[in-house]
Amino acid sequence: MNKFFIILIGLIISLSAKSQNWDSLQGGIPYVTGVRVMYADTFDNYLYTGGNFYFQTNGKYFSQIARWDGLQWDTMQTGIVGAGNVLAMERYNGDLYVAGAFDTAGSVSARNIAKWNGNNWDSLSIQPFKSSWTSGINSMAVINNELYMGGTFDTVAGMPVTGLAKWNDSNWSGVNFPNLQSFYSIFSIVEYNGEIYAAGNFSNGIPNDTLGEIARYDGVNWRSVGGGIHGSISEVASMAVYNGELYVAGYFFKSNGNVGNHIQKWNGTTWSDVGGGTNLNNGQITKLLVHNNKLYAMGVLDSAGGIPASKIAIWDSNVWCGLGSSFDNTVWTSCIYKDTLHIGGGFLTIDGDSINRIAKWTGGNFVDTCGAIVGIEGNVNLEREINIYPNPNRGSFSIDLDNTENTIIKIYNISGQLILQKKLTQNITKIDISYYPKGIYFVKLETDNKVVVKKIVYQ
Repeated sequence: MNKFFIILIGLIISLSAKSQNWDSLQGGIPYVTGVRVMYADTFDNYLYTGGNFYFQTNGKYFSQIARWDGLQWDTMQTGIVGAGNVLAMERYNGDLYVAGAFDTAGSVSARNIAKWNGNNWDSLSIQPFKSSWTSGINSMAVINNELYMGGTFDTVAGMPVTGLAKWNDSNWSGVNFPNLQSFYSIFSIVEYNGEIYAAGNFSNGIPNDTLGEIARYDGVNWRSVGGGIHGSISEVASMAVYNGELYVAGYFFKSNGNVGNHIQKWNGTTWSDVGGGTNLNNGQITKLLVHNNKLYAMGVLDSAGGIPASKIAIWDSNVWCGLGSSFDNTVWTSCIYKDTLHIGGGFLTIDGDSINRIAKWTGGNFVDTCGAIVGIEGNVNLEREINIYPNPNRGSFSIDLDNTENTIIKIYNISGQLILQKKLTQNITKIDISYYPKGIYFVKLETDNKVVVKKIVYQ
């Protein structure tokens, strides 16, 4: 049975809102490979930023890590000394844990991980280790008062492990992760429905690809997550729990047997698509973030659900929206600091303005473009059976439908919020939206096996 998509795009006209919606942080970070991790710490109210960078400002020298108090940058002693990369941060039992691929923090020897107490660096008793320059920790998460760490390492405290270990503030232990035979890396760890989920790039080492880049742990055994994520070069970069479902994103395609392109969601039983996902070519997602009941997806992408969305797209469970901004390079990471979205990455400009790899959003609730994507199975001529008039209208319109059996109408505003829902019982139904603001709305009609969306204009 053929599948078709109707893509309807609503625009908010705002020619003056482009780069004015982003501000740099004191000129940004000028000398850097990229900002790879950001951590908004409610414990001491700093925004911590890590990656592979060196810069100097106000007479202070920064190496691989810096902290921002909302007005200026501050050092953490001498930072991460020498060659290295900071990839993950997490507060645990009063200390800020900083992890990645490095050997020294301040004046302390610390292989891949160190902790900061606000004034000084300290090492852990024995750090995760692999005798290769590719070793490192990519992700951390506090679950059941233990600090889980995932990455590319094969030994911890003298014990063989496969990229996943945990720390209880005094001792290391493994997590019985499956024995991976070839290159592997764990990029994301979350808890969902009482189980631990670990995801990354490790299916190549599993006979018959039984896991497929993601696995879940019930405390005894690791199990498949609905058959996993498929594809010989696929990987999962980020996971987030949003509206009771686990969203999984990275680099993967429907054509490899997945249900989504670069993003899909898991409800504990089955996988499902997320509004058509992001663009096929260069649509990789590197970070998922939940804020104000919306899911932010960031990375290399240029569109989501068929609408323009340069490097950042917003999903609200119904539609994708773009911010209208133009980035010259990737957004790698993000966080919410002082109730404001902050982003970091490899970008130097936003909308042609010099920003330098780290920025904060100043645009409030502004979105530039939102769309509705609906998969239709069956009769593609359903649209011909519906007449909506007048359009444009002055706050009321009529729907003329040949057959109203089991038909529901839903109306969404430009931000994707559902403002009206009702069951149709007559062939001609009058709808009043005059008590809502003037603008663009989407009318969605659903039957048992058909869906159509039409755009209307209230002026």
